[in-house]
Amino acid sequence: MSSEIQEVAENIKSVASEIQELKTLLKKRTWDIAELDEFGSKDHVRNLMIGLEEKERLLLQAKNQLMEKETQDHQQQLLKAVSLNPAEQFKVCDEPFFTELALAKPVGDDLVFNHPIPSSDVSLTEKKLNKIYIRESYKIIAAGIVGGKNTITGTPGIGKSMFMIYLLWKLLKEGKRVLFIYYPFQIYYDGNGNVFDYGAALPVFNNRGFWNKHVVLFIRLQGERYRGSKGGTLSILQFCACNIT
Repeated sequence: MSSEIQEVAENIKSVASEIQELKTLLKKRTWDIAELDEFGSKDHVRNLMIGLEEKERLLLQAKNQLMEKETQDHQQQLLKAVSLNPAEQFKVCDEPFFTELALAKPVGDDLVFNHPIPSSDVSLTEKKLNKIYIRESYKIIAAGIVGGKNTITGTPGIGKSMFMIYLLWKLLKEGKRVLFIYYPFQIYYDGNGNVFDYGAALPVFNNRGFWNKHVVLFIRLQGERYRGSKGGTLSILQFCACNIT
């Protein structure tokens, strides 16, 4: 805590003490001569209390603002201390679907891509789908995801994977940072137009230049590979400060 915040906190404590003394004074049925000489009447004491309570409110407001600024400054220092250079930790993605995903265009009720959608489902890959139908439910669910940790469930074939692609496209159009785990792909979008493949290892959990509220993490679970049940890749997520879907 900075000296400035400590000083404001001491002032708040002092004002609170004065207010308590006045409250105690108002509860007394009779005053002694010294009290009468100093305060005159209970109405005067009440007016003093109103002034002190307003002063206390303003001091509390100032303290909160200072604490918020101090927190922001601290976060900025952490980011600088562990700044992430994606080129040093990731290789450039060479899967054209993901590198050009943000260029997809809505055509009628479809979202049309420049390249076929890759999939762990061989039957889908062989069909070489290059568009998805934008269901009304996709729009409703996407609008309801506002951060934090979210889980998308449903029976096989209902469209969960296609929804993930749609939501990824939507976030990229908004300029978001996204880590997209879509077996067998592990794709990182840095929010500046660059697309990387993070490979086998995630950044360490205390790297706040990467794991923070500004990154969205998408996971398409496939068998046990990403469940982390045996200390796997995603066991790190319990420490993460990112938004997870």
